[in-house]
Amino acid sequence: MLEDALRKQEWYVDRLQEVGARPLAFVGRFAGQDRPKAEDIANDIGSVLGLSPAIRAAAKTPDEYFSSIADRAESAGVLVMKSGIVRSNTRRPLSVKEFRGFAIVDPLAPLVFVNGRDALVASVFTLVHELAHIWIGQSGVSDLAGPSLKGIERMCNQVAADMLVPRLEFLRQWESNPDIGRIAKVFRVSRLVIGRRALDLGKIDQAAYDALAKASVAASRPSSGGSAYRTIPTRNGKRLTAALVKSALAGETLLREAASLLSVRPETVMELGRRVSQLG
Repeated sequence: MLEDALRKQEWYVDRLQEVGARPLAFVGRFAGQDRPKAEDIANDIGSVLGLSPAIRAAAKTPDEYFSSIADRAESAGVLVMKSGIVRSNTRRPLSVKEFRGFAIVDPLAPLVFVNGRDALVASVFTLVHELAHIWIGQSGVSDLAGPSLKGIERMCNQVAADMLVPRLEFLRQWESNPDIGRIAKVFRVSRLVIGRRALDLGKIDQAAYDALAKASVAASRPSSGGSAYRTIPTRNGKRLTAALVKSALAGETLLREAASLLSVRPETVMELGRRVSQLG
């Protein structure tokens, strides 16, 4: 999956260089700082993407919330991909035990990949975690459930928590009714994320969190499939898919090359071109 993502990113970077694109200001914005504050990084991500509590509240489901954040990240210049299989091979599912996502830093076209085999509510946290990698300027493969996270992974987890579950808002919700399931629904994240926030803020002990983590693994459900013309842009990133299809239809990229990069047949590229609305 990493090799496939790098191929896609390389093609897109070459295209951007051809048109004289400039580096994205937010890539590595917090690189080189000895002890950047997670809250500062979270606030900057939210500012660049134009995120607010109103956007979270408007999302009816975790999937809609994920799409809202992903679309805004892509509009800012990040390639966001989400898939639960290797390329287009449905017989090769990805494993959440191996990784939940990864980020590849690039000044022109940073890339974030989210493992679609994970539960929908977990995917939102993974997406923001990987965006934090971009802001810090360090690529990485992430396993957010690791028991002994250190350094960059711990920092990215904290950034995601600060952005998705702001401390003061969480504390107000907790004091109102300390029901983890209810609070998880309010913030459109998993029970495990709320449990971790509660643990870090001294509202529950380690034993309670460990029990919650065990239950969360058992209850995890990946997102379902759907129309190929909806899943292809999600799997490859809407921004990249649109660029490849337009380039192929304009004769700038060979049709078979575009099809290979998107892991589809050439005729599918042509059909995607006719379904412009699917590309975002």
